[in-house]
Amino acid sequence: MLDNISVADPRLHLYSLLGIKISQNTSPLLLIPPASPPVLPLPVQALYTQLAFERLNVPGFSLLPSPLATLFALGATTGLVLHVGRKSSSAWVVVDSVVRCDACASIPVGQEDCEIAFLRLLMSDEKLEQELRSVIGEERFNTEGKEKYVKEVCQVVWKECLTDDIEIPVAGGGKGFVVGPTEEEEEEQFDVARKLVGDTSGPSHSHKSKKQQAAIAQAAQAAATKAAAEAQLAAEQAAALDFISLTIPSIPDKEISLGSVRHKICEPLLHSVDIGSETIWEGMGRAVNSPGLSMKERVDVWEAVGVVGDMARIKSFPPALVTYLAPFLLSSAELPSDIQPGHVRLLHIPDYFSNYKGSTLDVAPFLGGCMVSRLAFGDVAGKHAITKVDYNARGPSAIYAVGNEGR
Repeated sequence: MLDNISVADPRLHLYSLLGIKISQNTSPLLLIPPASPPVLPLPVQALYTQLAFERLNVPGFSLLPSPLATLFALGATTGLVLHVGRKSSSAWVVVDSVVRCDACASIPVGQEDCEIAFLRLLMSDEKLEQELRSVIGEERFNTEGKEKYVKEVCQVVWKECLTDDIEIPVAGGGKGFVVGPTEEEEEEQFDVARKLVGDTSGPSHSHKSKKQQAAIAQAAQAAATKAAAEAQLAAEQAAALDFISLTIPSIPDKEISLGSVRHKICEPLLHSVDIGSETIWEGMGRAVNSPGLSMKERVDVWEAVGVVGDMARIKSFPPALVTYLAPFLLSSAELPSDIQPGHVRLLHIPDYFSNYKGSTLDVAPFLGGCMVSRLAFGDVAGKHAITKVDYNARGPSAIYAVGNEGR
């Protein structure tokens, strides 16, 4: 069975090409298994342990679940981790560095659904079609040619334009989460100082005739109409300027402009594609509302949310996703409650990772693995890793006693 496992170690591959046999491998191995399932079954852990010591000849070996690696890198030990995979996504709840397998949710939607839907959007985008006609020339532009060029545009967007060129709309078309009251709301709230000094008088009102009232209403309506027209004009001007220029392999010497349609690249994840289908934010809520979690644990989990996977390369995706979690929160963060959270806190790469400052969350599992490896292989007590001596004494089952508390 081990012979069917491919080992991606560039050093071993290079040594084998040069015909060099390694007598001793001095590099320990920390393995972060695939994102789903969050925790490997014990027989599979033993299989990986056998692979590490008998095929790779490592001096030390340890396993780290992907959700733990993510949270450790983001500076938390309790939280909710969402991994957006190719064909499905997973939401994991971690409490005190233990992956709660009873509170994990699998959502049948992933990056592949986004790629299919985005290609469909580009095929139906009239602006992109006009752009391709002007760049390519209508005599060379037909249905088959259009599909070829649109596919190339789609591939370039996924490969090169995810980080800063896409702005995912937030829930309801607003600007984001409002944790506390805004300045306007504070002004409209009850004035305690006025009540204490006995001043109960409100704003002065003078009597106006019906003609005056009608004139005021007409002026207010005209002002509102003018403001709406100005806002629509500003939106149209912003949309006209909202484009990126890219080149495709078939026409490397000409630039193609892509408009605001690119901002819809994550729609299958945030909006139900089919009737009854689940979105990723609904799956996250289902995981946190699992019966095995206490009320306090549910509140604590919302305080640390991390998003990983290739879709996390889109910087605007995690902040936009957070706004969709409003149905699971209190209507106002100011309301005191011990059983329902008032807000969601999105985790970021800490500043002490100076080389990764400003990086997207997709690198979090790697950074968490780097942190844990220093602790795991520097622990002489052997609580977080096993050595070759341990393996020779107990065999592959030695991994069962390492880091499996609560699994």
